[in-house]
This record gives sequence, C-alpha cells and structure tokens, in this order.
Amino acid sequence: MISTAPTSEKVAAVNHVELHPYFQQPDVQSADAEHGILTQAWSPIGGITFYPGPWREDRKNVMQDPTIAAIAATHSKSPAQVMLR
Repeated sequence: MISTAPTSEKVAAVNHVELHPYFQQPDVQSADAEHGILTQAWSPIGGITFYPGPWREDRKNVMQDPTIAAIAATHSKSPAQVMLR
C-alpha cells in the first residue's frame, strides 16, 4: 500500500532508538550524525537484563558483565551508571 500521508521538509532533531552496550546500532548513529540528528538511547541499560546471544544457556547478566564492571570500578561508578554514559 502506498502512503498518501503528507511529507515534511523538516529533519527530526532527535532519533530515540534502542541503544545499549549489546545493541549499539552504529549505522543508525552514523546516519543520524550525518544529518545533524541527535541519537537518544531508549533502554540504555538493555531491553532485557539477560542476553542469550552466544552464551546460550549460560545467559549473561548485563549488570555482571566483566568489561562493564571493570570500567565501572576504574571510575568508581556502578555498571548502570557506566551504561547510562
């Protein structure tokens, strides 16, 4: 079906997308930057707290990710604070 909705010449100021350490969407961020659009993270701590990914049954808890924990410890922050940055 072809849309007959009116179009606009205005460019969005902000693109609110799912964005966190496990889903960084580099193509979306790059396209936004090219057009002067701010990328704003939706669900920056993760859409879910456990990611099956390649870990299959040994699912990974984002709050216990060793890389994120190391960054947090280095900066005296919590893993959640690191992911929000």
